[in-house]
Amino acid sequence: MPHLPCLHGHSGLLIGNANALAMNRTSHAAGAASALLGSSSFLIGALVSPLAGITNSATPMALIQTLAAALALTTFAALTRNRFATHGEEQSSPGN
Repeated sequence: MPHLPCLHGHSGLLIGNANALAMNRTSHAAGAASALLGSSSFLIGALVSPLAGITNSATPMALIQTLAAALALTTFAALTRNRFATHGEEQSSPGN
């Protein structure tokens, strides 16, 4: 399990800053955004935790981590596809 420190070593730094960035985008509804972030993380944890303990091996946990990383990468790519220039095009800045 040498990948665990690499995978989870920086979670304390990343999760807090990711939540701060999410809250910054929804400052007009900070209470609702905070409730959504907190409840969704607990819900996902409650749904996935029993799956990791199905067997006495580390295989289900490794599979869940791999699938979660793939889902995160796919979601990031889908949500930011229009944010970055594609096909060699340069984005023009406002006012130019």
